[in-house]
Amino acid sequence: MCGCSGRQHCIKPSGGGYRAVRTPSRLDQDLKLTLLLQPANPTIYLRVVGSKNFPRNNCFGTEFGYRTLVAKKLYVDLAVFQNAYDDLYGYGQGSIFCREHARAATRGFSTTAGECLKGRHNGV
Repeated sequence: MCGCSGRQHCIKPSGGGYRAVRTPSRLDQDLKLTLLLQPANPTIYLRVVGSKNFPRNNCFGTEFGYRTLVAKKLYVDLAVFQNAYDDLYGYGQGSIFCREHARAATRGFSTTAGECLKGRHNGV
């Protein structure tokens, strides 16, 4: 039921909005991933490292809905929503590292995982 019992039409605001929070996991904070991109000379690696400074991800949203009874047991719903996200998962500014060994040279790119992007999501 739509929460407006006994009515054929129902309008449902979200009550001024809502907020959702995503707390970083241990994987987000303790990640240490190294990928071999090129095994030949020079050897090239990609390294992604988690961050202890990983902030919480916040979503602020609003929603407005309409429901109508079109047949005895058939409702049709329409919802309009907008969500704004802060600190989405992304990667920080990276750095290039080089190591020279007696037999081979090693080159790589290192970046830190973190929540550094923003986003907006609208829909009907």
